[in-house]
Amino acid sequence: MPWRAPGLLVVSNRASEDTQQAQWRRPAMRLRNRLVLCAFVDNADMSEREVARRAGLSHSNVNHLSTGRRASCTLSTALAIAEALECPVGALFITESSDEQRSFDRAGSNCTAWRM
Repeated sequence: MPWRAPGLLVVSNRASEDTQQAQWRRPAMRLRNRLVLCAFVDNADMSEREVARRAGLSHSNVNHLSTGRRASCTLSTALAIAEALECPVGALFITESSDEQRSFDRAGSNCTAWRM
């Protein structure tokens, strides 16, 4: 298993022309505000554990976002949380780059949580 720096994900370990290095990609989605996430969880009358279960995530993923321990996550995690809370993903998260915005737009067009 490759070493992972905190907050970074390994995309691939393929060789480049110069050197063989791991290519890194930062998480794609940034939480707008942890208090907004907490408000959506409260309004849905669910616990963090229930949101995590419905989203198919670990409780720690949701807890770290809602407590501020982490401020970003992958696109798939953001979409799963929004779907579980039945809210627009844009109400909770923003993209971190224009490339990620395009991925977000493609994924979001097929996701009921993206539609407002």
